Amino acid sequence: MWNKCALKTISIFIFLILATPVFSVESDDVLLRWQEVPGALGYVLEVKNNNEKIVVSKRISSTSIELTDLEPGSYKHRVGVINKFGKVEGYTDWAGFEVVRTLVPIIKSKKVFSAGKDESSKKIEIVGNNFLTSMKVYLKKDGKEIPAKSVSVLNSNKVVAEFNLDETIDLGMYDLVLENPKNKIAVNPKNFVVGRNQEQAEKIANRQARINNNELPPDYYDTPYWSTMWRSTILPGWGQDYIDEARWKLYVYPVLLAGSIGAYGAAYQDFLSARKNYYDSVQFGFLLTTVEDSELLFFYNNQTSLNNYNSAKKRLNNIQAGAGALGLFAIYNLVDAFLSVRRNVVMDEPIGIPIMDSDWKLRANSLPRPTAHWEPSRLESFTHIEAVYSF
Repeated sequence: MWNKCALKTISIFIFLILATPVFSVESDDVLLRWQEVPGALGYVLEVKNNNEKIVVSKRISSTSIELTDLEPGSYKHRVGVINKFGKVEGYTDWAGFEVVRTLVPIIKSKKVFSAGKDESSKKIEIVGNNFLTSMKVYLKKDGKEIPAKSVSVLNSNKVVAEFNLDETIDLGMYDLVLENPKNKIAVNPKNFVVGRNQEQAEKIANRQARINNNELPPDYYDTPYWSTMWRSTILPGWGQDYIDEARWKLYVYPVLLAGSIGAYGAAYQDFLSARKNYYDSVQFGFLLTTVEDSELLFFYNNQTSLNNYNSAKKRLNNIQAGAGALGLFAIYNLVDAFLSVRRNVVMDEPIGIPIMDSDWKLRANSLPRPTAHWEPSRLESFTHIEAVYSF
């Protein structure tokens, strides 16, 4: 009997000396946990605030307790053991802990960050509030999350995150996400642009910042092809300026169109005048056939009529050439508007007609170079040539 009491006393003594309650911080709840004492009927937990006031005093039978009503601040706690007589055998020393209430992070950075696939990594500095050391930072697009390679919380208002830009990351616009414990998440939509190169990414990021600041309509990228095409159809160069910020095209293209229309109109008027002269000459020649001794005048008028006819025909050719040039310019204007979207919307693969811009050249230069030898077809005449490519 004496041995059992001594053993329990020793166990309680060891507990009071070595027991180190474990608690969680940076969350809405505080979990206190300690070692079990054999033979104990229960435990007493006491918590006091920074003013030495007891705010929690509970008898419990388990070896852990979750406190949910503590305000953020500094606290101390101790645990007592209840013996078989229902009395407190003793308490541990007071141990301090901090309660840090997890709040939703606030992102104050208005800058749209950008990175090109030609960079190996990108480091960004985010300014805001409620930043915690255990905060996660990642990019999100189409359900795919790209976690930051490293996150350095300088203080509660500033964090530096670094992202890897390897081959697995897709081109496009990403949401910047900050996540504190307890699923407290802040999302800055379309706040990180990954482009084919740094120049393209920075250009699109600057435009997205203008959208965020309501300098451009929020649906700017919703239907870029349609919105660009109808603008360029109404006024050549307008769509290019809208999506590509090519202001010079907004001025030059209408001038070229007006010049083409003016040249077409002038050529058409010359044609009408030459055709009238030709008809007048033909009618005058018909009258000369009714007059005697007018052969020389008739031949002269016939030659004049022929010259007028050739002149009218020449002007008609000019009209056709002008109409063709006008049509080609109209087609070029729409194609250029279409390509302006391709150049200025981040996408995984280029869409539409390739254009010989710097990006296209880089992609072309990176393709494997085929070697070719030529041989006549055995099935056709020698005028038919087949190309045999070997890589």
